[in-house]
Amino acid sequence: MLPALNSASRNAAATFNGVFSRVSSATPLAAVKSSNSYSAHIQTSVYTQQRSWLRSGIHPKHVPNSRTHSHGQDHHAVSQFNVRVQTRAYSSKKGKAAKVKTRSVSTSKTLAAPPPNSKNKSLGMKLASVAAQTRDLKKQRLEETSREQTNDMLDSNNSVLHQQGGGHSHGQTNHQGQGRGGDHGNCKAGDAHSYASLYRYGESEAQAASEEADEGVTVGHAHRGHKRPHTHSYKLDTTRGKQVKLTEVLSILKSEYKLMSLAMVGLGASTAATIAFPDALGTIVDVLAEPTTVDTYARIKEITLNMVGIITVGAGATFLHATLLEMVGQKIGASLRKKLYGGIMAQDAAFFDVNRSGELVNRLGIDVHETAEHLVENVGSFTESAMKSASAVGAMVYISPLLTFYSAGVVPMIIGGALFFGKYIKRLSRKHLDALATSTQMAAERFGAIRTVVLCDQQQVEAREYGKVIDMSYLYAERLAYYQGLFLGCSFFIGNGVLLTVVGLGGNMVINNTLSVGQLTAFCLYAGMLSGSVSEVTESASGILRAQGSASRLFQLLEAKPKLGYGTKKLAEGYNGNIRFNGVGFAYPTAPDAQIIEKLDLSVTAGEMVALTGRSGCGKSSVIALLQGLYEPNRGSITIDGVDLRDLDVAWLRSQMGYVQQEPVVFSGTIRSNIVYTKPDATQEEVVEAAKLSNAHEFITHLPKGYDTHVGERGASLSGGQRQRIAIARALLTKPRFLVLDESTSALDEMSEGVVLNSLKSLNRSKKITTLVVAHHLNTLAVCDRVVVMDTGGVVTRDGALNIMSDDAGGQNIYGFKQDCPR
Repeated sequence: MLPALNSASRNAAATFNGVFSRVSSATPLAAVKSSNSYSAHIQTSVYTQQRSWLRSGIHPKHVPNSRTHSHGQDHHAVSQFNVRVQTRAYSSKKGKAAKVKTRSVSTSKTLAAPPPNSKNKSLGMKLASVAAQTRDLKKQRLEETSREQTNDMLDSNNSVLHQQGGGHSHGQTNHQGQGRGGDHGNCKAGDAHSYASLYRYGESEAQAASEEADEGVTVGHAHRGHKRPHTHSYKLDTTRGKQVKLTEVLSILKSEYKLMSLAMVGLGASTAATIAFPDALGTIVDVLAEPTTVDTYARIKEITLNMVGIITVGAGATFLHATLLEMVGQKIGASLRKKLYGGIMAQDAAFFDVNRSGELVNRLGIDVHETAEHLVENVGSFTESAMKSASAVGAMVYISPLLTFYSAGVVPMIIGGALFFGKYIKRLSRKHLDALATSTQMAAERFGAIRTVVLCDQQQVEAREYGKVIDMSYLYAERLAYYQGLFLGCSFFIGNGVLLTVVGLGGNMVINNTLSVGQLTAFCLYAGMLSGSVSEVTESASGILRAQGSASRLFQLLEAKPKLGYGTKKLAEGYNGNIRFNGVGFAYPTAPDAQIIEKLDLSVTAGEMVALTGRSGCGKSSVIALLQGLYEPNRGSITIDGVDLRDLDVAWLRSQMGYVQQEPVVFSGTIRSNIVYTKPDATQEEVVEAAKLSNAHEFITHLPKGYDTHVGERGASLSGGQRQRIAIARALLTKPRFLVLDESTSALDEMSEGVVLNSLKSLNRSKKITTLVVAHHLNTLAVCDRVVVMDTGGVVTRDGALNIMSDDAGGQNIYGFKQDCPR
């Protein structure tokens, strides 16, 4: 990356010098101002030279201030140029970024060409001259264009001059990167990412710059102390994850400490049985090496019976700890899945806008398995191996301290190998899991849209794309297996090499009668046990590190909190239900620069039926999402009876609303279970009443099992109109005070639509239900009290349905109303 950037810097610098010389000698100011392409080119040159200036080590205070020169009558005003420069001070020893400083450089330069004998050929002076010209061009553009267009122009620079905020030249910058003062004070946290990619001094520095950007405050305005959520805080880091401490990961086991303690007792008994076996075998060898006597058989029989008892105890202890550890792993996994699922379900809508559903499902599956079950399994294996290692060392020291000294050399080598290979194993494990999450997301998305895939004849294409993702997953798994195998191979070689050395030295000691054959046999068994146990310790440690990598992503989800700040108020019984949008502006958190609603002022009186209509993308569905509390407005407020929505209990607010969307969600199960989803304790009479209001009762009764008919996954056995009527019945079951319909009758035939609309209108009048309808069909608009036409983020007109329909230009041609039948 650096060589390419240096090459680009040299090329841009050459272009800069050529342009500078031409401008200085021949280009009049009027020509400069009239050339937009030149302005863009000169800005690129300025920022290219700015980068070269920083890399050359020239401190901002060393840039000389140019003086005004006069050539005949050609005088131009001096232009002040303030530059926010973010520089990093580097340690000469470690080469790492040590501190970030923000300085302001002020230079002045006339737009006239310098005299031939001027010494302004230095890099700093050229920078000041061209920067002054660029600054003057920006002022000219500010006079000719709107503030938003100017912001877009400044954002396109992608330079260090606008990192984390496009503030005016005299603006100030706080520690979060918020520009203050001037016309461009809105923050752009994403600009720091461009800064990180352009000025890539090193991977760690670039990552640090990106993290600083993530902490920045996004564009928007707070209302009455309500802060707008961060754009980047919703996105989970799937490549690195939150690096949790090992103690945090092990704290997962606290909830099952009783079973874990009992399992550890079983591990201890199993280890003791394993340690006793080599000593008993060595004793038998020594007995057999002695001359046979009457007592020889009795001693062998006694030792054999003892070994049978040891084996029996070991088998029982192994059963105990293996069963308990498996139970602990499953219980912790179940508990984690419950907490994780609950935490995900409690997130804001913006969380699901930026995090893919397949990836979240993967976290519930693979990551929980890796974290809980593998963690418990490896902790048990680590504990058992550590006990065996310590016991084996003690037995070896008891038999021969000298041989133990030589055998101990295997331990640091294996541990060193574990530390060396462990970092690769941990990193590759995360990448492998991320690739699996991507494949799960892709499969879930394609399966959900399988009809589109089939009708577009893209089965083979999708299979190839999925294969590419799986191949990437396999590539990481292959590398992971390579490092694990390499580590185990090295451990085997080291362990057996040391064992061979021990056998050679021990043989000499047997020949010299300083060690018996049985003792050497027992020592070799203990040495082999030590070697194997140390390998198991390191392998278990590697598994724990893998669990730590998985836990880092789980902890992100478990600790994620909803960003929208709602209150706890509930309106008193019998409240009116008047809705008011006061100067509401809104942009989705995933695209903060794309303003969906510029300024919306709208009142809906209690019991009124109001239709929202207009072109696609003008913000109709966004208005509904704001009313439901799925998002917060960037500016302005939404009130019910004068109380701001953000002061209300969001659960109470949504319990007062019935909602039907254009593509209604029908869950797998029975028709009844889908209708009572909003009120599980509803009686059959209430269910039938709601179904009749939505004109669904008739078709339900003609089904083989009526309300107990299974509808299949996503209501596959129902038509689009039938699904919409079930969704309307579900919304009406709770007798809501507010009813929100988003193209909810678009799939119905004319007769069914008329029945449903008349029912809703009657209900609206009798129960005084405040109804907000998003519609384009004139049939729907005709039953509404008012029609609000929206376009480009605001209200164009408010009128009755008949007036709107009679306006051919405003109705059908401009706003795309759909004429269902002659009027």
